[in-house]
Amino acid sequence: MAWRIQVLRGILMVWVWMAWSTCASKAAGTCKRTALGVAAAAAGGSALGTLPHQIVRVFALEGFILGLAGAIAGVVIAVGASLFFSVAGIEMPPPPGQSVGYPLYVNTSAELYATTALTVVALSVTAASRAALRTSLTR
Repeated sequence: MAWRIQVLRGILMVWVWMAWSTCASKAAGTCKRTALGVAAAAAGGSALGTLPHQIVRVFALEGFILGLAGAIAGVVIAVGASLFFSVAGIEMPPPPGQSVGYPLYVNTSAELYATTALTVVALSVTAASRAALRTSLTR
C-alpha cells in the first residue's frame, strides 16, 4: 500500500511540474514576442536585419521542437499511466444493478497516441508561426 502512495505522490509532483512549466513557457513566449515586436518596429519591420519570413521560420522551428518534445513526453506519460493502471489490479465499483465489481482495464491505441501527438505538433507550429508572422509584420 505504501508504494501506491509513493507512486501517486510522484504523479502529483509531475503534474504540478508540468502545470508550472506551462505557465512559465507561456510567460516566456509573451516576453519573447513583445521583445521581438519592439525590435521589429524599431528596425522598420526587421529585427537586426532579419527578414520577416526568417523570423517566422525560426519561430516555427521552435514551435516544432517544443511541440515534439511535449508530444513525446505526453505519450510516454500516457502509456506509463495506462500500463500502471492495468497492472495495479484496481477494482472498479459494481455498475448499477450488479453486486460484483470488475478490474480496471485501460485500452491503449497506438493510432490514437500518434494522432494526438501529430495534432499537438501541428498546433504548436501553427501557433508559433502565427505569433511570429503577426509580430514580424508590426510596424
